[in-house]
Amino acid sequence: MVRIATAGGRIDYISRDELARECIARIGADVLDELVNRKVIAIECARLGITVTDAEVKQEVVRLCKETGMEPSQWYQILKARHNITPAQYHRNRIWPAMAMKKLVGASVVVTEQELKTAYDHHFGARVKVRLIVYDNIRRANEAWNALQKSPDDFERIAKRDSIEPNSRSLGGLIPPVRRHHEFPKLEAAAFKLKLGEISAIIQYGPPTQSRYGILKCEGHTKPEFAMKDVREYLVKMVTDQKSQTEMARHLLAIKGRTRVDNYLRNTTTGAVVRPTRQAGFNRPATAKKPSSGVRPAGGTVPRTAPATRR
Repeated sequence: MVRIATAGGRIDYISRDELARECIARIGADVLDELVNRKVIAIECARLGITVTDAEVKQEVVRLCKETGMEPSQWYQILKARHNITPAQYHRNRIWPAMAMKKLVGASVVVTEQELKTAYDHHFGARVKVRLIVYDNIRRANEAWNALQKSPDDFERIAKRDSIEPNSRSLGGLIPPVRRHHEFPKLEAAAFKLKLGEISAIIQYGPPTQSRYGILKCEGHTKPEFAMKDVREYLVKMVTDQKSQTEMARHLLAIKGRTRVDNYLRNTTTGAVVRPTRQAGFNRPATAKKPSSGVRPAGGTVPRTAPATRR
């Protein structure tokens, strides 16, 4: 495959087999895992009579690119420049498996009215504008809270002096408005109870191993940005996409759980048909065939998703 000749007349070669071994040693495990997933999906599709055509794959790329205002040709150029992946590889390794999984999941994804309401409240509902002082020590939080009871107007000054959150500290404790279904429910509950100018009690939040003690000051409440009817279509698509991703991941695990995979590169066996007493390590069976010298392992690292959906 490659001939190397030195000025002194020495000649050496790099064969396809040597290149294949080097590629397998460097990226073989990751590429093989990806290939296993694609094969498992293909077997399940064949069992259920599900097909994904080339035309469907190309249409999906057009749809994804349209959502970001990008032409497919531009996206292909980015893939080539940043990840050294061709359109064919992108179609085969990313778009086809995703579309096949969507068909396998089928109508199992149902969006409820409560899920739409939750999404609406979080993204478009009323919010509370607040300032926040954060401590990692309850004693210091108590000292600050007692001081604020006597002088509420010192909130910004104390936030700049004490808060352990660097981003909001420089702004006098100002943080983005608190939404419904916040990542910290205790902060959310306290914020929505406050009236303009009020200061909360000390709120303990965060993981047990890294507790934080926060004090909020209400700067006002906002009204919903849009009516539900005006954003319903957007919310349905957003929630459906989110649930589909979760369901596809769950469904793939279920398919792999009932499919035996003997991985001789990783020296593992997975699947429900494996006996519980079987050891993970094993020897390659004598009947297994070695890869032929003409087989080239896939190369390159590719993005896990298509162009990000514009929000």
